[in-house]
Amino acid sequence: MLLEDFPQSEFQAKFFTKNCVSPSRVFALECSKDLCQERMTLMAQNDASYQPSAILSKRIRMYNENAKHLMPYLEANTNLRCVNTEQNFDLALTQLCSYVEPTVLLVRPGGAPDAYERRQQIIEQLKTCKGFKELNVFSLIKEETERHTEVGCEINAQISAGKDYQRDLDHLVVRMLKKIIYSGIEGRDKFILSDFPDTIKQTQAFEQDCAKITAVIFASGSQKVADEDVHELVDNGLSIDTIDTLL
Repeated sequence: MLLEDFPQSEFQAKFFTKNCVSPSRVFALECSKDLCQERMTLMAQNDASYQPSAILSKRIRMYNENAKHLMPYLEANTNLRCVNTEQNFDLALTQLCSYVEPTVLLVRPGGAPDAYERRQQIIEQLKTCKGFKELNVFSLIKEETERHTEVGCEINAQISAGKDYQRDLDHLVVRMLKKIIYSGIEGRDKFILSDFPDTIKQTQAFEQDCAKITAVIFASGSQKVADEDVHELVDNGLSIDTIDTLL
């Protein structure tokens, strides 16, 4: 949920957090009075957002008066982030999104015999020591279908129709992951993906509709190489579709 234009005073902020809920994110959009008025003059007067200069000046003055007490309270009691909206819209939105998007790690197995074991060791360490939550697509699909959730029923229907989730159900898997990643549960903003995405197409779908992958960890195994890392291609085995080709 996005709460706009409330609370507008310290009293309202205290009343809201005490009687409703503490917000998970708080943003203050910073912009000078002169630029606010300049932008308003560029709008058509029949625009729903247009306000005459006198009313705009009054609202800015009231905002600044309330901000003297409201902003220190928010700084002390919430994770307040200030966004510079004097820059162009795309840059301002990018800055805001960087505060909202979770940390998503993709841990891939390498080609060594013990790569899968090494990958699991890395995942367990990240979960235990750094507070990450692993999102195992196989387990999640099983849970969603058994609970007969909306997305679980859709996945069941597609699989019954002969669809392969690894090839045909990218959009449903991404929707399922998005629901979990943006569930709003406090403290859950660091995730590990292990078996998805597995192809370039899946990666593009995940980053477009869910979140950017923050980093990729490639568990290459325990084999030691004296002088330099060697990556051997066996039978030209890289596929144009696999994410490892892209990496």
